[in-house]
Amino acid sequence: MGTPEMARIAGLFTAALRDDPEETARVRADVRALTGRFPPYAH
Repeated sequence: MGTPEMARIAGLFTAALRDDPEETARVRADVRALTGRFPPYAH
């Protein structure tokens, strides 16, 4: 993960703190997409 991804994570944290169901659904989808690109154990 590089600087662009870390900036995106900061934005996702901010968005997750909002009490908006639509925003929460979008954040979850974004997190799924981001973490899918970085598996926990790369070989």
